[in-house]
Amino acid sequence: MRPEVLGTAAIPESEQEHRDRVNLMVRIRKGSGEQKPVGRERVVRLPQSGPNRQCMKYCKLLSKVDQNTGPSGYAFHGKIFRPGLSCALSSLRPSPEYPEVPVLLECAGPIEPAKYELKGMRDVTSYLYILWQLHGSTWVELARTQSTSSTWTLDLAHVARRALSEGGAQERQPLDMSAAANRIMGLFEREVEGLDGLEKWDLACLLHDSIAAQVAYWTPR
Repeated sequence: MRPEVLGTAAIPESEQEHRDRVNLMVRIRKGSGEQKPVGRERVVRLPQSGPNRQCMKYCKLLSKVDQNTGPSGYAFHGKIFRPGLSCALSSLRPSPEYPEVPVLLECAGPIEPAKYELKGMRDVTSYLYILWQLHGSTWVELARTQSTSSTWTLDLAHVARRALSEGGAQERQPLDMSAAANRIMGLFEREVEGLDGLEKWDLACLLHDSIAAQVAYWTPR
């Protein structure tokens, strides 16, 4: 898959001329598989390596891949797109957590007709997964694997993490919970300085209720 990137027109044109040109290109390219211009912003077409028919397939623009997790697609964090979609180049870095050089996971669909185990009719079809990186105007394949389960994540995780790091992803640093708790307690101690024992007790009780309400609200469901 080698999608072209469309640039802006080199010769100035009127608004009406621009609309006419866009409409003409849309009519010519309709159904041809080429990307359509989005205003004057550069656009790129996402990979579509699998069949055109309806099946399980998607693209995920990656921002982070968790370490030391079991085989799970949830370890691959990012934004999901439809394969073959033409999108603005700027949308491939929606926030600083995403690398300047986009990294994309494609589930390209089944590589064979659907198969099922008779017991429970479990789907044992083998699916193709491809890891891409955008170099200029071309999606370059980094790795691929096939799997009947989530074990594809074990094959692609290391390659994806390396590509994200080299591409400039700014991974959010985990919060130091102990240090945060100490800062909050330091603020409390400064606030109660000079109060008598009963006043400190009253304030601590009020804080208990507020904290308990926060715990109740944020408890995982």
